Amino acid sequence: MLSSSSQYYTLNAILWMCTVSNSHGFAILPTNTNISTKIQTSTLRHQLTIATRTSDDDNDIDILPLPLPLPVTGVTLKMAFDANYAVADNAPPSQKSERFTCPQSLDLVHKLRRNSDAVLVGRGTVVRDDCTLTVRRVGLLNDDDGQQQQQPARVVIDPQLKILDGTGTQEGYALLRDGHRTIIYHNAGSGKDIENEDVMLVHLSLSTSTSTVTTISPKDIMKDLQTNRNIHHVMVEGGPATALQFLSQKLVDRAMIIRAPSVTFVEPIESGMDDDTFTDAGLIKVGSEVCGDDMVDYWVRREDDDGEVSEKMWPGSTISTDNGWPY
Repeated sequence: MLSSSSQYYTLNAILWMCTVSNSHGFAILPTNTNISTKIQTSTLRHQLTIATRTSDDDNDIDILPLPLPLPVTGVTLKMAFDANYAVADNAPPSQKSERFTCPQSLDLVHKLRRNSDAVLVGRGTVVRDDCTLTVRRVGLLNDDDGQQQQQPARVVIDPQLKILDGTGTQEGYALLRDGHRTIIYHNAGSGKDIENEDVMLVHLSLSTSTSTVTTISPKDIMKDLQTNRNIHHVMVEGGPATALQFLSQKLVDRAMIIRAPSVTFVEPIESGMDDDTFTDAGLIKVGSEVCGDDMVDYWVRREDDDGEVSEKMWPGSTISTDNGWPY
């Protein structure tokens, strides 16, 4: 039996060598090719259909569906830094660029979004960026029935529900009015509400995350998402305070850290993170790769369920911005 990594490369090689243009739109393998043992535990996420020839007639084929892997679950953290681990620039607009990561890195972020059930941020990120957190730069995938997947839910941590006080634009923040699912965790009283069926307000108790910070526990949020919302893979996209809360509670299963080594902010907003932060959170770096002008570091949880050191594999086994996970 081949290893998962070997299976990944073997299947890619077969498809590359044998794919042909034909009226069926399938990838056609040589006559009577048997590859079932090579793909039965494949970790590929691509939604492909493979066909095998049963004769030399191009119309005489057997359909072989590609088995999908076990779904990715837990928490995947994504952060983007300049050369000094700062997350943003407070300099005047004329002295900074709006985007500091390259287009290839932005594509990677949108791939991670489409591989997630939900994208989570703190209120500060919404107020600062008026973000939608939707998948836009890459296409959405299809489900098992061929239907296009929905946009991932947006999850916002806002203990005092201040997001309902701000306007963002005249009609309100984008993720409160774009027709996609949004869940806001809060601890405010009953005086605030929103008349929007796409926005759900969820009340949770406060907890003390540090000696000075009282907020909603990420553990309670994850429990509610998994138990009550059918959300099992959460992408934490910022900001740094929210990321640090998840890291400090050791809830992060994997992290994708994008660094722009050629960018140094004029008036940096510090993240409070460095490699030691991720190590202290129980993660281990399993690889790095150039992505356009940037560098991407991949981290995974290093302990198994019994607390033993066990360098877990990155989903898909292959670290590659071209054909690895996220797809």
